[in-house]
Amino acid sequence: MILSLFLLMSIYGFNPAQATNGNLTISIAEIGQLTELEKEIPVIVTLSNKGSEAISGELSLDVIDQWRIVGEPVQEFNVSPNEQQEIKFICIAGNGTYAAHYPIHATAICETESGTQSLHTVLVTEVTREAVLKSKAFETQQSTLKLDAPGRLSLLSLNDALISFRLGENGEVITMQPEWSGSDPTTGTNVDRTYIDRGDQRVVISVHPPWREGSGADR
Repeated sequence: MILSLFLLMSIYGFNPAQATNGNLTISIAEIGQLTELEKEIPVIVTLSNKGSEAISGELSLDVIDQWRIVGEPVQEFNVSPNEQQEIKFICIAGNGTYAAHYPIHATAICETESGTQSLHTVLVTEVTREAVLKSKAFETQQSTLKLDAPGRLSLLSLNDALISFRLGENGEVITMQPEWSGSDPTTGTNVDRTYIDRGDQRVVISVHPPWREGSGADR
């Protein structure tokens, strides 16, 4: 519980995405919720100089996981005294991105009389379930495993199995990408892909159904 609290503080403590060191302030403009993957997202970083001398250096943008930056991730800046400069980057939340919160990091590095200075801030943005559902990241041709009785059926292909779940009897069915495992932060659905010992090692998928916001089912 304490760890969860610290994580929440670390995420939401960055909003608004702004940081100041001496005369230089950097901030990232809000981009709102993302409702579509594989779409260019303009990210505007503003540098403000409240000093009496110009400040120059390099500004970099960093993203994680399936996100990527279109074009140069590092750009030069030169902010005149008591002026601002806006620098535009383009990001894309790629296929395979989850419905979750993601950070966009901006770091400015400049030379001052006291040496090299680094200034960092982070914007936390949310990818919606709608964006994931519209994504074609896990549109795969599904096949059915058939057991010819009497006989045995290998479950090695479980590595490619698609996990789906829903809340309630008539809830929206959420289908995760192939090979997904872990815990869904909203519903609590948990999936572990592992092995069990039944005289030999066998592939299994351990599944716990939705529980956080009501009962549900998975398949």
